[in-house]
Amino acid sequence: MDTLHHETLDTQKEQDWFDQSHQIQEIRKKGLEAVMRGATQEQILHAFEGREKKVCCMDEGISEGVIRTAGSGILLEGTDRLAFIEAMKKNNIQGIQSHEECGAAALFKKQKGIEGKTTDEIAIEHAKQLAHEIGVPYLGHISASEMKRPKEYHHARVLYYDGTGRFQPHALNGVWPNGFVVSRRFLTEEASLREVALALDIAFGDHGFGKKFSTRESFLIIAIGDTKKDGFSATQMEEELMKLQQQLFRSRDIRSGRIEIRDFSAPEMEQEKNMDELGQVESAVF
Repeated sequence: MDTLHHETLDTQKEQDWFDQSHQIQEIRKKGLEAVMRGATQEQILHAFEGREKKVCCMDEGISEGVIRTAGSGILLEGTDRLAFIEAMKKNNIQGIQSHEECGAAALFKKQKGIEGKTTDEIAIEHAKQLAHEIGVPYLGHISASEMKRPKEYHHARVLYYDGTGRFQPHALNGVWPNGFVVSRRFLTEEASLREVALALDIAFGDHGFGKKFSTRESFLIIAIGDTKKDGFSATQMEEELMKLQQQLFRSRDIRSGRIEIRDFSAPEMEQEKNMDELGQVESAVF
């Protein structure tokens, strides 16, 4: 990368950090519920009613789909993968999408020692395979130009740990900051926490804001709970996230002190279907 381009990216990165600062400061000062009162009714409906039942990546640049998992499920294996497939079959989803330059697909390629295929080819191949196993259409490959973030880096300062299975943060543009989304509702606790850990690696690494996170300017993890379903309340999911934070602390990982966990109970939607019929993964099963 030439010096001029590097300096331009650094400037853009600083601006992205600054642009989110007001929303994050408001959340810390007033709380999530108070900040949410600034949203319109349409924004709240769009954010929590689960309009687009598609599987997409947890990447903060994805503005489609409410079922979010790293690489559209590429890292799920064994019982975690089987549980997710079964949940998706019961949930009557619309299909699966992959996206360009997916970090989870790149990690999968490295872990499996795959040669002779590009990261995009691997992402597409596995999304198509998962769609086939679930019995739904593959809905295409989202280009970098279609994503709501710079191609060169991740600008997420927040991760949403979604227990509702219907949350879309892009609908709250200007109210809550955009961020990674892990659909805890449809993943086992173990798989969900691995995905949170992966998101932390990205956010705290060279492709994220990295060292800008501190004890004063921490990375937010927001547990979004469903008050109607045992195992998915905001408090219960917050406790799960605290286990991960404690693991980081015990391993003397400095990130443990640069993470802030908050919880929020999602509003009930009048048109909300009974989620018991929608194939959520029960915590007690695993």
